[in-house]
Amino acid sequence: PGVSQALLAARTLPLPRVLWIELTSRCPFDCVFCTRASLRGAGEHLDFELYQRLIGELDRPRMLRLNYAGESGHYPRLGEAVALAAGTGAEVELVSALASLKPERLQAALEAGLGRLTVSLHTLDAARFDAIYRFSSLDAMHTRSRQALDWRERAPWPFVLDLAFVAMERNLDELPAVA
Repeated sequence: PGVSQALLAARTLPLPRVLWIELTSRCPFDCVFCTRASLRGAGEHLDFELYQRLIGELDRPRMLRLNYAGESGHYPRLGEAVALAAGTGAEVELVSALASLKPERLQAALEAGLGRLTVSLHTLDAARFDAIYRFSSLDAMHTRSRQALDWRERAPWPFVLDLAFVAMERNLDELPAVA
């Protein structure tokens, strides 16, 4: 009460500047903390034409995060999706468990203008990796991470490579080592 409409309009924008867009709700991983399967079942890919319309309607977005519960690295048109997002001038981020991502798909996303690759890494122990992710392997994660770092060294522009860590009782002791 008492707040004028003009003041509210001055503090809000007609469209969001930071968006999380789930390119796919599919994921080969079965992480112990994830609700994806219970909420979305087998999942599905976002219709690319719908994605194009969404991107086309944005007004100067600042950040586009191309993920949510699914593994966006498995989106069939990932490179094109990143290029459209980057074309808005926004910083484009992909969060990925990375271990199942094909190198050519990762490289296509990076070449299309991906500005930030956030790797979901919750352990450095192979047995814990199996217990947490329940798909792929820690060796595959290391291989893909090394490929991303190698590509970053040769890339014509820098991109940020960082880590996301879900802290649980079973892995909290590893947080300093992962960091």
